[in-house]
Amino acid sequence: MKKQLIDQSAHFLIGMLIVYLSTLNTIYFSFMAGALIGVVRELTEESDKITLSAVKNVFSSVNSLLDILFWGLGGMTILIITTYF
Repeated sequence: MKKQLIDQSAHFLIGMLIVYLSTLNTIYFSFMAGALIGVVRELTEESDKITLSAVKNVFSSVNSLLDILFWGLGGMTILIITTYF
């Protein structure tokens, strides 16, 4: 139960942060929101536990950084599409 509470509270807080950043309506924050989703996904892709070594591996792996970059670009793209089209 405690593990589930911690897991769901993390989802809740990240969701709040993403919605808050999207209300600012800037390219920078849209990129950061997308990249944040990418970081969380990369950290939880291998296991349920987030350890210091997992964080180190994500930020030292070219493939993970490329994934995070494209998550960020996706965040920017959706802002541009919803704002101008």
